[in-house]
Amino acid sequence: MIRIDLSFMITLAFIILSTVLIAFIRRKNLDKCLRDFNKDNINLVINEDITFIGKLRVENTGFELVFQKMIAYNASYILYKNEFANIKYIIRYYEDQTEKSKKRREWSLKNTYHPSLIKKMIRNIQNSFRILRDSLLEVINLIIGSSKNKLPIVGSFNYQDKYMTQIKKEIVDAVGTSYEPLLEKIIGKKVVIIFNYNGTIEKFIGILKEYSTDFIQLLNVQYEEHNVFINSDVIFLRKYATVKHLAE
Repeated sequence: MIRIDLSFMITLAFIILSTVLIAFIRRKNLDKCLRDFNKDNINLVINEDITFIGKLRVENTGFELVFQKMIAYNASYILYKNEFANIKYIIRYYEDQTEKSKKRREWSLKNTYHPSLIKKMIRNIQNSFRILRDSLLEVINLIIGSSKNKLPIVGSFNYQDKYMTQIKKEIVDAVGTSYEPLLEKIIGKKVVIIFNYNGTIEKFIGILKEYSTDFIQLLNVQYEEHNVFINSDVIFLRKYATVKHLAE
């Protein structure tokens, strides 16, 4: 008769469930602002005003900027989530987009600026689900923390430790700032952003499209480049950018 090690089975089940949960969280946890620029041609401006130009590919751990041409034997530039502090802003120029991207952007602008009552209701429902999700994740995090020392130990190693630590990290990253009442009230309106980068203050006016833990996104920004104002959409790092005023 085959004897089944209960401790081993519990550990195996925990590993499988942990893997599924982590995969689900990762798949759903793309930054909302970056996701809107995904697969578009963008200008990435980082420290010291260094600019990279290419097509954006967003993942939950960061993003890759694919160049149109090789630059010093490099085909792309990868920026990880823990390097987001190096970003100054990300610019999407309307004229640089494909026809498909232009149509998608025009649809987005139409649905963002002064949204209808139905659009507001849909967003409120989505926010309710986000708040519920965050609450559930926080509860799961507490349960994991309290049960960490109660699961059986196999051999001389606590196999659950690795997966518990990883799950807790994914949960903390996923919760973030999913809902902010002050910004929710002015979504779809023209706002003024005060951008303070290393003591240099700039002012940008545009339509508030979205916000996330790390970023704020404006549409239809009159971005000044070489003293010429060009129609663009801009993602700002929240570390440097603050929504200060309504502009309408």
